[in-house]
Amino acid sequence: MHQSRESIGDLGTASLTTDPDVTPRALPCRAVPLAPRERVRAELTSLCTRGILEPVHKPTAWVNQMVVVEKKNGAVRICIDPQPLIKALKREHYKMPILDDVLPELQSSRLFSKLDVREAFIMSSWTKNQQI
Repeated sequence: MHQSRESIGDLGTASLTTDPDVTPRALPCRAVPLAPRERVRAELTSLCTRGILEPVHKPTAWVNQMVVVEKKNGAVRICIDPQPLIKALKREHYKMPILDDVLPELQSSRLFSKLDVREAFIMSSWTKNQQI
């Protein structure tokens, strides 16, 4: 059975906590190479149309650099370089379960499934004050 959803934010709302002692950084834009420029523009338009991105028309404290990754099929993936933001994040302390912890819970299971998350970054939406 194959099911697919194209909706965003199905995994709930995420929020990040930043250290107020870390100074926000507004980095300059990286140049987009000429060859993929039109595909980048089309992808940005698509992300805005689908409600994943929204244009910012005013100064903002945090500006991360956009990174363009060309896929094997010729499409482009829009990413950011989050290095300055990563330094400002306060981490949640959560121990990931290991296989030895999970296997006993699965021993009576009869049905298993696989999850393939396309465009995983859009599966969670952000609280309004987290949108940088």
